[in-house]
Amino acid sequence: MPRQRRPTRVPTPPWESTFGGREAISGRHLAAIAVLALLALGAGLAVFAVARGIWEKQNRPNSAALQVDETTYNLRYFARRLSMYVDEVGGLGSSLARQPTALQATVQRIVQEELLRRYASELGLSVEPQELEDALRQRVGASAPSEGQEDTFPTRYQQELERTGLSDQEYRLMVEGQLLLDKALKHFQDQAPAQAESVRYRQIVVSSPAQADQIIARIQGGEDFAAIARKESLDTLTGPLGGEVGWMPRGALPSGAESALFGLAPNQIGKYIDPESGVAYIFQVLEKDPQHPLDAQQKLVLGRRALDDWLDQKRSQVRIRNYLDVNTGDVRKIEWVLEQVYEG
Repeated sequence: MPRQRRPTRVPTPPWESTFGGREAISGRHLAAIAVLALLALGAGLAVFAVARGIWEKQNRPNSAALQVDETTYNLRYFARRLSMYVDEVGGLGSSLARQPTALQATVQRIVQEELLRRYASELGLSVEPQELEDALRQRVGASAPSEGQEDTFPTRYQQELERTGLSDQEYRLMVEGQLLLDKALKHFQDQAPAQAESVRYRQIVVSSPAQADQIIARIQGGEDFAAIARKESLDTLTGPLGGEVGWMPRGALPSGAESALFGLAPNQIGKYIDPESGVAYIFQVLEKDPQHPLDAQQKLVLGRRALDDWLDQKRSQVRIRNYLDVNTGDVRKIEWVLEQVYEG
C-alpha cells in the first residue's frame, strides 16, 4: 500500500498567527483602534460639554449669587435688586451705577438687610405688621382709603411687584430690612453725645501718594491750600469750598484717617492714604476743641459710624459667600447678572 504523503504545512502569516487561541492584532490595527477610541471619547466629551453648557445656562438664574450662612440669594433675585439700585441712583448714566460700584453696593444692601433681620432684636428693634403695611402703601403711593373710597393698594402693589420682578415675600423681606436699617441708624444717632472732641479742618483729595507729596511740598513752599483744593481736589463737595470740611467729631471717620487727622496740631499739614483705593487725603487742621457741641448732622455722622461698626461685628459672626466678587467670584455668574441689567 503506497505510503500517504503528509500534507505540506503552509506557514501562517504573522498577521494571522494565534496566541492563546485568539488572533493577534498588529501594531497598525492597535493604532487605528486607539485613534478611533480617542475620536469617540473626544466627541463624547464635546457633546457632554455642550449639554452641560446648555443646562448651566438654563439653570443659572437659580444658582447662588450670595450666601449668608444657610440663606441663599440666587442670581435672578440679585439681578432684580441690582436693577432697582441702578434706577434709584439715576439710571445707567450715573457714576454710582458703574458696574463694580453697583455690584458691591447691592451686595452690601442685601447683607445688611439679612443681618438686621437676624440681629436687630439685640438692639430692641423690630417691625410690627402694621408698620410694614404702612411702609408698603407709602412705597406704592396708596394711602389708606377713607370711608367709601376704593382701596388702590392691591392694584398698585401688584404693579410694583411686576415692575421689580420680586415676589410678594421677597419684596416684604426687603422692605422689612430697610425699615430695620432706618431704626438702627436712629438708635445709634440717639446715643451720640451732646459734645465731643472735634477738629475743624480742610482737605485735598488726590489719586496717589506721590501726587499728595508734591502738593504738600507746594503748600510748604508758599502756595495757597484753598486755591489748590479748588483746582485739583477730586472731592466735588469740599473742593469748590477751598477744601473746607467743617467740624468733625472723634469717632466719625475710619480709624486710620481719624488717627492721621486728630494727631495734627492747628495749621499743621498731614496725609492719609486709603489702604483699599490708594486715594490720598491731605489734611490741614484749622481748629481743635476738646468739647465741641454737636449738631444734628454731626450726630448723624456718629450714628452711621457706630452702625457700621455694629454691622461689621455681626458680619464676623456669619459666613458670607459672594459669588459676584469682581476679584474672586464666578465670571460666568457676573457676566449673566450684568447682561440682565446693563444689556437686557
